[in-house]
Amino acid sequence: MEKKFNYDSFIDSLLPGNFALTKSMEIVKINSSGTLWYVKKFLVLYYYIILSKDILTNQYVDKVISLFDEYINSLDENVQDSAKLFFYPADERFSFKSNKFIKFMQFANETVFANEDEKKDYFNRAKEIYFMMLMGIGGQTAVKKRLLENVKNVNYTNKNMQTIILDAVVDSIFENANKKKDELYNGDSLRIISEKAAVEIKQLVSNNKIKNKQNVYDVIEKYPCSKKYPGKYGKKKKKILVNPDYYGVEHDSAGPLRNERQILFYFGFFHSKSGGVYDEFSTITPVGALALKANALELQAIWEHQKVKMISQTPNVTIKGAAVEKSDKFAISYTPYTDIIGNVLRNEQLTAEVYKYIVSRRKHVISETEWIAKEKSIIDKIDDIKIEIERFSRDRDKKPEESRKELLKYLLGIIDNLPKDKKTNKLGMCSLSKGVKLTSKNNMQFLYDIYSIINEYKINRYGDLFKRCEDDLKRRYKEGTIKSPKSVDPEVKIDWDIYNVRIDKFIMNAIMITSAAIICDIQDINSLTIDDLNKIRNYIQTNYNNIVEEFNIKSDNKLKIMINETLESMKNLNFDHFISRENEESLILEDYKLESSEDLFKKIKEISSKGNNGGDNERNSILIENIRKYYIKVYSNDDSLKCECCGNKTFITDKNRPYLEFHHIIPFKDGLGPDHYLNLVGLCPNCHRKIHHIRKNERKNLISGVDKFNYLNIAVVERLKQLNEEEILRSENLEYLLSRQFITKNQYDEVASRR
Repeated sequence: MEKKFNYDSFIDSLLPGNFALTKSMEIVKINSSGTLWYVKKFLVLYYYIILSKDILTNQYVDKVISLFDEYINSLDENVQDSAKLFFYPADERFSFKSNKFIKFMQFANETVFANEDEKKDYFNRAKEIYFMMLMGIGGQTAVKKRLLENVKNVNYTNKNMQTIILDAVVDSIFENANKKKDELYNGDSLRIISEKAAVEIKQLVSNNKIKNKQNVYDVIEKYPCSKKYPGKYGKKKKKILVNPDYYGVEHDSAGPLRNERQILFYFGFFHSKSGGVYDEFSTITPVGALALKANALELQAIWEHQKVKMISQTPNVTIKGAAVEKSDKFAISYTPYTDIIGNVLRNEQLTAEVYKYIVSRRKHVISETEWIAKEKSIIDKIDDIKIEIERFSRDRDKKPEESRKELLKYLLGIIDNLPKDKKTNKLGMCSLSKGVKLTSKNNMQFLYDIYSIINEYKINRYGDLFKRCEDDLKRRYKEGTIKSPKSVDPEVKIDWDIYNVRIDKFIMNAIMITSAAIICDIQDINSLTIDDLNKIRNYIQTNYNNIVEEFNIKSDNKLKIMINETLESMKNLNFDHFISRENEESLILEDYKLESSEDLFKKIKEISSKGNNGGDNERNSILIENIRKYYIKVYSNDDSLKCECCGNKTFITDKNRPYLEFHHIIPFKDGLGPDHYLNLVGLCPNCHRKIHHIRKNERKNLISGVDKFNYLNIAVVERLKQLNEEEILRSENLEYLLSRQFITKNQYDEVASRR
């Protein structure tokens, strides 16, 4: 008999807390900007400074201005002036619209390098510092604060940075000396000066003999870093400081960039194998690309889309030092966002403590009905629960700020009291101060009801993936040790990533309809009038144009159909229409004999250049049709074609055509592969089934066959390189092939290095 859920079973199920998704800080310091302004600015600058080649040609300036202006113009008129100052700051050096704006190639003007690796490293570091300047973030500690302030006034070179860092250290020491603070032995100063110099400076400070900054410079010059002075100060032994660690201090100064980037990787806006670590192959995702051009309401819908799709702990987190004794009790929540808004709705408020100790610990194995029935009695015993949890002695369980940040990320978008918004957030339904307070019960009830329906769809379609994620997390927690953190299963990781970076049509449609309904003061989808439907349609058509275009909805009639199909699925809880299945390629051919091979190939390349990536998009049947025609015209021998994997002739159909099934090397649906002729090969039915279902360790043999027999005579790795150079290949595409063992780690690195 299954044990009923109650306080005792809740206590019994408690485990060390899930890791907060990120250490992100600035993204939740939201009083400095309006709803998602910061996210928009970060997205645009990160793409054009860190990822795009445009940064090296100054082409990024006009593109950034265009995206910023479109976003600002989509905001309420009452906040546009404030938004302009946020996106174009008063300091003209960092305002894209000013003729005094510092372009990247003016800022980073070192030209002499020993080799290409040194040049690449230099520009990567320069991009990070340049980004920090334009974004206006960083500088939490004394040395880093001065470093980032001083670098604004000079060109970026290796020599200049060393001088800037040394000056920042001296300024910090001198200031602390005047304030009689003993902070010399904390932070970055000891990464730059020798211990001998530190000892003497401390003595001079004690004797009031530090009269000016030159006194500090003199001591540092007198006792340079050397093996003669190994680090050993205080209780902890320090590493031997042979040379000043300029690189380390500079790298750490960009920590806020990495923290902010981390949340956007976790929420699917960018992708890389390891979350975008320094100098790693990273690309923007379908979600990120849509957010890049989104207006204010669209970005809000995209943010809601990503929050609704999230689970409480993703499989790509790092787990170490977290062995779980009661591993059989481990489970995650498949619906963390609705867990939060449901609690706010029922209790009309939510404190960070209640979220940390109770709401964030809900698991999907506890039904919604059971949870709601016992929630209040569990909250009443929060003091006892805190004692149980604090016994785990985990930072995630001890430090309140991590849980608070996590809570704020979920609420960002529906908060109605951000000062810069001036009450213009049309989806605002709760306020935020010391805790969360419900301000629009009707709107939140409507949101909760619709999102609960989305949860039904989400679990119906993706439940197997969530279970695989949970099982892999459970394994890693069970086996995890401090010295040997367990790696995520690569297939689970990339399958989660691909789910996370794609736009789901049903979820996005439902969110647009919900947002439009709330703004149009409609709060019941089960009894919509013709007038209600027209209001919703008109609002979506006017305010969500980029998203509608993404779904290839180009007419008013198609938009009506989309809305009706989504509403019908929501009412009946029947999602079959949106859970598509793979179909065989069409065999319909036009008369290929009327077109020249040159014209056909030109058309193929043109269609490929406009091709979309997979997910919930439809593959381009016209591209397949033209490739088939081209193959027949150029390569057919006695009306036959060979399989590009095994080399054997395929059969002739009853239409008297050679039969081929066209396969995306990077799968269109599962791997989000591009609809591009370089990503397509023609296979016989047997090889096509093999390539989808054969054991992993035999997949390389199939790829070897494609390398040998493909008509274009372009090996798979060379195709990937070309797609990468054309900026069509994305990080998740390449990682998918690696996780499925279609390519090796060396081949991954070889392809990734070509951008």
